[in-house]
Amino acid sequence: MFQPKKLLVLLLALLMVLTAFTACNNDRGNEDESTTPNPDSGTSTDNKGTTDSGSDTSDETDEIPSAIAGVKFNGEVLKVLSWKASNITEYEEEITESSSVVEQAVFNRCDYTESLLNIKTTWNLIAGTSASPEFIDTADRQNSNGGENDVIVSVSSFAHSLTTRGVLSNLRKYEYFGGFAHPAWPESLINDITVGNKLYFATGDISTNLIFMTSVVFFNKDLVKDLDITKKVQEYWGAADLYELVTSGKWTLDKMIKLCEETYHDNNNDGIKNKGDRFGLTTYRTLIDNFYYGGGYTTISVDGDSFSVNPAFLDAEIVGGILEQVNAFLHESKDGFYQTGNNSHSDVATEFAAGNVLFSLAPASHAYNRHSNTEDLSYSVLPVPKHSESQERYTCTQSFPYSMYCIASQAKNAKIASAFLEGLAEESYETTRPALFDKMMKGRYAEDPEDAEMWEYAVDANVFDVGRVFCEAFGKDRTEQLTVTLFRDRVSEDNENWSAVLSSYAMPLATYAAGLAGEIMALPD
Repeated sequence: MFQPKKLLVLLLALLMVLTAFTACNNDRGNEDESTTPNPDSGTSTDNKGTTDSGSDTSDETDEIPSAIAGVKFNGEVLKVLSWKASNITEYEEEITESSSVVEQAVFNRCDYTESLLNIKTTWNLIAGTSASPEFIDTADRQNSNGGENDVIVSVSSFAHSLTTRGVLSNLRKYEYFGGFAHPAWPESLINDITVGNKLYFATGDISTNLIFMTSVVFFNKDLVKDLDITKKVQEYWGAADLYELVTSGKWTLDKMIKLCEETYHDNNNDGIKNKGDRFGLTTYRTLIDNFYYGGGYTTISVDGDSFSVNPAFLDAEIVGGILEQVNAFLHESKDGFYQTGNNSHSDVATEFAAGNVLFSLAPASHAYNRHSNTEDLSYSVLPVPKHSESQERYTCTQSFPYSMYCIASQAKNAKIASAFLEGLAEESYETTRPALFDKMMKGRYAEDPEDAEMWEYAVDANVFDVGRVFCEAFGKDRTEQLTVTLFRDRVSEDNENWSAVLSSYAMPLATYAAGLAGEIMALPD
């Protein structure tokens, strides 16, 4: 079923396309003129901010109420420490006539939120990828030195270190987040990461890089036609096409593998299954986690104020069955191709762009960087398939890096920072999300509702797993990352013996999970 959220974003996308190259100021009528402080309102905020608690001034037709409606401050300046995102910027200081639609949307979301709340922000962007761990030390030092920053925007892989070193504040205590009820915040972030009502970072639409790194299944529209895929979908499962297979909840791993049968062709006539041939599906090491996550599983579960290893991850029959199916598909048949080597991520994008692949399990970034710039390539996306039609929703994990938005534990303007992050997330839902989709769809987002709906399904499938977000806590050192590497290694080695994995690692994983929960629960509220 086409969800109201998806319809709203499609309408917003149309507005975005029509106004993308207007003046830099994001004019939203009189919203930025609102609410002088009312001493009789009976409701106030810290830092002399005010909240209009009288009659509801929002449009009664709005289906998504804002958690910061009517909130105004007094021109305070928030200081933001942010990593220099290596993929898509999280902040634009200014825009020009040559700025892309995405860059304009990134600029406008911050500009509008500042105007809405009557605040200013100053951003300090420094190196902060996994190759630059000094970001952690800088954030820690500046936080300890009298709270130099209010907001910290970190690469996702630093979430563990920044949290356990006490650099971050518990976001659940700030009312301006509205309980993270706005759809800009993924439900899984709250349900699967919060432990003992503690959550020290947030992501979702607020992170341009999260959409960028979402795992999706690209499909080549020309090959769908040439290989009679739509006819097969109709004959096998009674759906009109791939789109209906998804919307009806029937898009599963079994079906994807079935559609890949007999797609192989030895394009280079060398008698060997290799690059350049035609395949049903290609992918590479860091994406194969999705064959596990697609079943709706995580590696670590939250149990109140503790963590435990997810029962599915400890089930040799479940994981062994997944491995058996995936390994047979990728290694033993010619229908799937597992790309290896240092350039495997680029090879997967190249082969799909060349028209050699029906399905490509890859990050959405491949559309942004490669596919949208390939003139003769006609493509769309599907979500990572379920394992069973009975699953409530499609689920996937994401590639690194994306961004985590945080409030420093010693922030001088913490409550204002929480209002800013909520506002930035809400505005990102309306601006950067459709702008990114439009870029990845070659400018067709507002005019191609079926493909737009598939992008919505794909991105909304994101789930967040303690074992992945805090992967550095699961090993003898920060590089072992057992919750990430164990499944990948078994696929890479074409080995479905999960019982052997459990005999060696079940107890250590449980110990690491308990230790991590203890560290987090010991942090101040």
